[in-house]
Amino acid sequence: QQQQQQHAQAAAAAAAAASQLQETAIKLPSHLVNGTILKTALTNPSEIVHLRHRLDSAVSSSKDRQISYEHALSMIQTLIDCDAMEDIATLPHFSEFLEDKSEISEKLCNIGDSIVHKLVSWTKKLPFYLEIPVEIHTKLLTDKWHEILILTTAAYQALHGKRNTPSTTTPGGVGGASSTTSTSGRTSIGGAQPPHSPVGSANHHHNHHHHTQHMTGSPHATSSSINLLHHHHQQHQMHGGASSPPLPKEDPEFVDEVNAHLLTLQTCLTTLMGQPIAMEQLKLDVGHMVDKMTQITIMFRRIKLKMEEYVCLKVYILLNKEVELESIQERYVQVLRTYLQHSSSQNPQARLTELLSHIPEIQAAASLLLESKMFYVPFVLNSASIR
Repeated sequence: QQQQQQHAQAAAAAAAAASQLQETAIKLPSHLVNGTILKTALTNPSEIVHLRHRLDSAVSSSKDRQISYEHALSMIQTLIDCDAMEDIATLPHFSEFLEDKSEISEKLCNIGDSIVHKLVSWTKKLPFYLEIPVEIHTKLLTDKWHEILILTTAAYQALHGKRNTPSTTTPGGVGGASSTTSTSGRTSIGGAQPPHSPVGSANHHHNHHHHTQHMTGSPHATSSSINLLHHHHQQHQMHGGASSPPLPKEDPEFVDEVNAHLLTLQTCLTTLMGQPIAMEQLKLDVGHMVDKMTQITIMFRRIKLKMEEYVCLKVYILLNKEVELESIQERYVQVLRTYLQHSSSQNPQARLTELLSHIPEIQAAASLLLESKMFYVPFVLNSASIR
């Protein structure tokens, strides 16, 4: 009789476990069910860590568990440690880059390769990298590289840039040489002219295809930097929340900073291209984009954006609109929310809403960056501001 009771208890426990497993299995990706982990353990042990991460993520969604402040700080610090902010936001050896006498097309290709390399390197260091399905890796960067760049460069300018006024901005030592000469015979720097367009110039870079395949580590990954840098994907719908109100055009700080940025660009591009660039042409080509980028920078400065908030925003933007990655995105929203509850002087939810409200502005500026094909503009501005 005692044995019968033990058998009955064991059977009940097994049934409960089976029921729990069935509930869990509903949440799991199909390839993790039916003994896949055991098969993988026998055939490919190196995949176990990946599968364990995926399993843990699927079983215990961040929506179902609270994150302590200490754990949130630790997760944020991991993001900060792998975020090479200055390396991504600026051009190394900027003065030498400006004075380099090699072909402009070669210079722009080098910037393109450098951007791809840095962004791929950053994603591989992210703590949740192994949780991202391989087939999504390339899609993420292809779809989001320009938004990540706008966020990184604007946040860098807000956190570290010197606030210049037009009267004090003299980068490159050229001193705005073209501002007083006539506009005839000037160089257009927009994407429409192939010699000065990253798209046109990158076509002459013979090693692009091999170089980028090597970095992404997959023959099915992005075939070249050009695909990554100029992929004309369908526009994402704007973030669901209300966007932050734009700065008024007559805002003195905004006017000063836009003028300073345009003068910086004119000076640096004149040096870079070896011929004068007209301010009128510059405004036509990149004026709107500089306006948008400057707005975002000033907004970040005025809300006193912190590094901890920036790294969480960056992960949010990278994972945005990716259904398969919602649980990871939600995890970092919870991390940011926990951080704000302990560190924000204002209402934590209001601060979170305020931070997310800047995403549509970032997306709008990123779209302009794609259209202009002058992806080097943010780097030039940031690099000039720290010299």
